Amino acid sequence: MKKQIGELFDVKQKFVDLNVIECGWEQCAPVKFVEAVKKDFYTIHFVENGKGVIEFRGKKIPLRANDLFVTFPGELISYYPDPKEPWGYYWMCFEGLQADELVGWTGMTRQRPCLRKSPQVNLKGYFASAIEAFEEKGQIVPECVGFLYVILGKLSDENNAEGLNLQQRYVKEALTYIHFNFQFDISVTDIAKNLRVSPNYLSSLFQSQMGISTKEAITRARMEAALKNLQRPELRIKDVAAAVGYADPLYFSKVFRAFYGKTPREVRQEQEKRTKSEKEGTEQAL
Repeated sequence: MKKQIGELFDVKQKFVDLNVIECGWEQCAPVKFVEAVKKDFYTIHFVENGKGVIEFRGKKIPLRANDLFVTFPGELISYYPDPKEPWGYYWMCFEGLQADELVGWTGMTRQRPCLRKSPQVNLKGYFASAIEAFEEKGQIVPECVGFLYVILGKLSDENNAEGLNLQQRYVKEALTYIHFNFQFDISVTDIAKNLRVSPNYLSSLFQSQMGISTKEAITRARMEAALKNLQRPELRIKDVAAAVGYADPLYFSKVFRAFYGKTPREVRQEQEKRTKSEKEGTEQAL
């Protein structure tokens, strides 16, 4: 049985660097309209046929077959099919420590969350294979994540990562620095110094290209890693806090609750209940 979006919390961080939440294909009815709702994960869409429109930040952009668009975490975007030629599209919901960086390499941004790929880049097969693996197993499996890596990699190659402008390279390098150093007591100033730019300039780049501050990017990386570490029962909460850069467990819990809406202890208790329930179910089956 497929997991639904409402069960996101249960599957979050199954793969910490890049995690597919759900995927599918839909031939939309002419009257289908997806309301703008803020979500905390990405969704990439590949239009296979027909036409449609996306609306965001007061803009309307028409799309057609072979176009792609991404809904960004925390960003409001609506989309709907053309009433005469309704679109059919593949979609994949995903998240992870590398998600921001990988999406950034494709050239899609919060200001321009869509692109038209060249006819030479065939993505349909990768989307279809990911969905086939998902439906065959009834859950997200490594193959799904692998196909997503390939899709984002193909788009990155087409965008030519070496052709990124200076501002994009700064953000890319900053995200890489965060990825490898979030467990330490790093600051925006540390990152800016590493890139040899001012902290204010770096923050302005993050706001313009990602819609979040540099500090928020650090917090996001830490919180996603913390959620993954909480799945390890041998680690005490203070150990999880220290592992993601927080010397004060109480402050860590406060930040965690603000980010996820639950305390680390509540998350661990939910995990323990699920583990106990699964164990009892296995014992009854035997």
